[in-house]
Amino acid sequence: MFTIAIDASRAAGEQKTGVGWYAYHLLAHLKDVIPDDVGVVLYSDRPLPAELRPWPQNWEERVLPWPPSRADSRQPIADSSRWPMWSQLRLAWQGLRDRPDILFIPAHVIPKMLTRRKWYLVPWPKRYLVPFPRLVTTIHDIAFKEFPDAYARRERWYADHATRLAVRHADRIIVPTYAVARDLERWYGCDPGKIAVIHHGITPLVISTERVARASGEISDRLPGDLSDSLRPTRDDERLMLYVGRLEHKKNVVRMIEAFDRIASRYPKARLVLAGSPGHGVEDVRVAIAHSPFRDRILTPGWISEEKRSHLLSRASVFLYPTLAEGFGMPILEALAAGVPVVTTRGHAHEEVAGNAALLVNPLDTDAIADALATLLEHPDRRANLVHRGQQRAAQFTWEQSAQATWGELQSVLSA
Repeated sequence: MFTIAIDASRAAGEQKTGVGWYAYHLLAHLKDVIPDDVGVVLYSDRPLPAELRPWPQNWEERVLPWPPSRADSRQPIADSSRWPMWSQLRLAWQGLRDRPDILFIPAHVIPKMLTRRKWYLVPWPKRYLVPFPRLVTTIHDIAFKEFPDAYARRERWYADHATRLAVRHADRIIVPTYAVARDLERWYGCDPGKIAVIHHGITPLVISTERVARASGEISDRLPGDLSDSLRPTRDDERLMLYVGRLEHKKNVVRMIEAFDRIASRYPKARLVLAGSPGHGVEDVRVAIAHSPFRDRILTPGWISEEKRSHLLSRASVFLYPTLAEGFGMPILEALAAGVPVVTTRGHAHEEVAGNAALLVNPLDTDAIADALATLLEHPDRRANLVHRGQQRAAQFTWEQSAQATWGELQSVLSA
C-alpha cells in the first residue's frame, strides 16, 4: 500500500489566511477522493480542527510538537520565527522515520534534509540506506521577487531559498494560477513539465440568504458584538467598502485609504473597513489612517472569522482588492460568490481569477481606484451586471475539482 504524508500544519492555525484556508479545504475534500488502499498520514504541530474529523480509516493524524520536549502538544507554536525550525527539523525527521512514498507540502517550504535521494540514517555499526520520499509542494506566489520592498529581508531570503529548493528538488510543483507558473519559469527557470496549475476552490460563505433576509427586513442589523458599533449600518446604508486581508505593503492598503479619501466627501455615510492582521508595513497603514480627514470612518477590526466575514460581506457595497501581487486571491472569489461587486488589479493572477466579473484597475493609480469605487456606488446597472457575472464566475471554482486534480498529480508522481 502506498503512503502519502501531508504537512497539515497550516490547516491547524486558528487565524487562518489564504494559505491556511487552502490547506484546510483541500484536506477536507481529499478525504473524498483518495481511495481506501492508499494510506495518508497528516503531520501537524497541534491537533487539527475538530470539524475536519472523522478521518477515513486509512488516514492517521499525527501531532509533532516543537520543541520535541514540549509536553502539551495542544499549544501552538507561539513565535512564527520557529515555523522554519518545525518544518526543517521536526517534519524532516518524521519523514525520515516514517518513509512515506510521497511527502506533500501544501505551503511552499520543503525540508532541505529530504532533498537528497538517499540517506545513511544509521551510520554505525551498520549503515542502512533509506530512500527519501518523493516531494510535491504547492507554491502560492513569488511576489517577493517582483515587489521585494513589500517584504522584510528575512522573509525574502527564506522564501527565495525555499523556492529554489522546490524548483531543484520537488518532483511536482502545484501552483494556483498560470500567472504563478509563468513567474516560476521567468524568475527561476523552472521546468514547465514539473509544474501543475490547479485553481483553488471556493466555499461560499453563508451570504445569499442573509442578503435576501436583510432586504425583506428579517435580519437584525447587529454585527458580532466585538466589532465597533459603527459597523452596524442602517438598512438604507449601501456605502460600506470592504477589504479583507493582511494590512501590509503587498496588499496596497495605503492606496486604498487614499482612494477612499478622494471620494468620501461625496458620500457622507460611506465607510471603509480594513479587516485583517498586521503585516510588514502596517505602520505606514496606521500613519495613512491617522492623516486621513475621514479617519473616523475608516475601521480596522483586525483578523475576522468566517462568521464575521459573512456578516460584513452581506452589508458591503463594494469589495476592494487592488493588491500589488497575489498567487490566486481567494477573497476575490468569496466576494463574487457573495454577490458583492469587486474592484481588483488588472493583469496577473487577479484578472485570471476574476475574469470579466470585476472592475479592473492599475493598483499604482490611486485616482483609478477612486474612480472605480465611485462608479460602483453611483451606477446600479453596472453593479447589477457585475454581481450577475461574479456569481457565474465564482461557480466555476470548486474544492471538489481542486482536490480531484491534486490527487491526480499525486498519482502521477507515485506511478513515475
